[in-house]
Amino acid sequence: MRVCQIVTYPGADHGYTWRGWPSYHEHAATDCFTRTVNLFQQHLRPHAT
Repeated sequence: MRVCQIVTYPGADHGYTWRGWPSYHEHAATDCFTRTVNLFQQHLRPHAT
């Protein structure tokens, strides 16, 4: 499996996913989490036998 997608979030700094921190960026954190879960579901989900 070779899957690569690079997404940048203008205005999001290091630690943008840490809720409660000054660097938290809600849009970037939510989008990043959604993309990660979708990637896992598409490529890491067990196949029925």
